[in-house]
Amino acid sequence: MFNRDTWIEILQTILKNPLRYVLTGISVAVGIFILVFLLGISTGLTNGAASMFSKMAINSMSIETGRTSLSYQGTKPNRRIDFSNYDFTKIKTDHKDEIPFGSAFERVWGIQMNWKNESGNYSLAGANSSILGLLKLDILQGRFLNINDENEAKKSVVIGVDVYKELCKERKVIGTLINIGGVQFKIIGVFKRGENRWNNRRCFIPIQTFHKLFSPTDRIDEFYLSTGDLAISETVELEEELMSFLKTRYKVNPEDENAITTNNNNVENAKYANIGLGIKAFVFVIGLMTLVSGIIGISNIMSIVVKERTRELGIRKALGATPSKIIGLILQESLLITVLSGFLGMIVGILVLELVSHFIELEYFKKPSIDFNSAMTALFILTVSGVISGLVPAIRAASLRPIVALREE
Repeated sequence: MFNRDTWIEILQTILKNPLRYVLTGISVAVGIFILVFLLGISTGLTNGAASMFSKMAINSMSIETGRTSLSYQGTKPNRRIDFSNYDFTKIKTDHKDEIPFGSAFERVWGIQMNWKNESGNYSLAGANSSILGLLKLDILQGRFLNINDENEAKKSVVIGVDVYKELCKERKVIGTLINIGGVQFKIIGVFKRGENRWNNRRCFIPIQTFHKLFSPTDRIDEFYLSTGDLAISETVELEEELMSFLKTRYKVNPEDENAITTNNNNVENAKYANIGLGIKAFVFVIGLMTLVSGIIGISNIMSIVVKERTRELGIRKALGATPSKIIGLILQESLLITVLSGFLGMIVGILVLELVSHFIELEYFKKPSIDFNSAMTALFILTVSGVISGLVPAIRAASLRPIVALREE
């Protein structure tokens, strides 16, 4: 069915009415372009969501203090809630099987730091060494806090990459001293957390050291807790238990959503994963609907071609052409238009996505692209579209009776 003479004949047919075929091909190219572009955009949104969650371990949750918004058991609203070391220790002890490890977290904003002749204001946080994995910090130089730093309440500090660049001018810092709020600390490492400026303008010291030097009480702002291998439903139950314990302990109205807040990364990650799948399904349907209009256009064109070539097809059948050869001729012409136009639309779509990925980089939108599976799916759709668009006209052409076709003017 596939031979040189057939393809020459198809090309000659196309060249007789180039404008008609070009306009029809454009409709298919636009359909595939929209499909590829939208799939790439959905990938960018999915990558953005994944990037957001890459800053924290997925199997974790955080609990943060706030202010009450409702009165309860004689207490007034707008009361500040402060966690304590007791809360953190009790939570870990009572739920040691569900919480493999965790970290307390306390911070102070805008504390003055001096390194050699340079000075600036940055954020300081006290935490346990376990926060390294919970916040997914990348250690660029040196090391992070360890258990010895905690137990001995050492004056060790790990500085953020922006502090390293702005205050230390990217010079050798490991082992040198930095003055933080009037106290000398030894720099043991440099970390980076994502691209967020505020995360990287922070320094970490042991929580025990923080309480001794910067917070005489054992006040804690936030807990970061690993949920290990718990199923999502189990993490929800754990979250509810912890909230019940803390709200009861601090006399918080059960309906008050501001006094103590939680963020269950297990649930949030699953939610964004489902949203990503929904977005891909939506844009896929939109792209297919656009492509269908192109398929209809090709089908109409092929019907016109069959109509114009009725006498010719009748002569072919009279000379012995079988229905399969007639169908093959029409289908090959349809496939040629569809696949060439579709590939053009696909290439343009990929190039546009490359341009978008170079010029647009947002926190919630990263690296829009079309993966191999999506490209293969689009290619399959192209092929099927070419067959479908030419099938009905091809069957009509094959069913022509030679005597009737020869009478056609």
